[in-house]
Amino acid sequence: MRFPGDTLRYTFADVLIRKEFTNGAPNIADAGPIQHAPLVEGDYLPSPRRKASAAELEELALNRQKALVAIYLSKFGECVVRSNPVASYQLINSKILTPEESAAFTALAPSFGPCVEAGQSFKLDKSAVRGTIAMNLYRLAHAPRVVGNAQKGSAQ
Repeated sequence: MRFPGDTLRYTFADVLIRKEFTNGAPNIADAGPIQHAPLVEGDYLPSPRRKASAAELEELALNRQKALVAIYLSKFGECVVRSNPVASYQLINSKILTPEESAAFTALAPSFGPCVEAGQSFKLDKSAVRGTIAMNLYRLAHAPRVVGNAQKGSAQ
């Protein structure tokens, strides 16, 4: 069985949030910075031992673009969660594909715009947004605490 991208991690984070935080949204106001996967350029270069075909170069470029989107999506999720942890929690506690989930997305939507970096554009689907919010809410709930860090913004 194969899962594309971070689907399995998103699912685990969604379940863990609902299991661990039954009394409401975790307090992330003093959550310290969290790390996001870096782009390792060497992973997307052809082997120096032989000449790469056009198809191989195209595949490397496509995989690099997918990695960039995953990194950006992770940072976007952190920003959204930091800007509105309660609405993020409410989204994760809603049942998928229900009016409750739609209402939770609507309540959280004002946080999306400010979290999109200038010049970035990509298509998001609800499952990816829900997943990155679950993942980042879980990570921030368990991040080291920093005194006086309340809502200083997203770590890059």
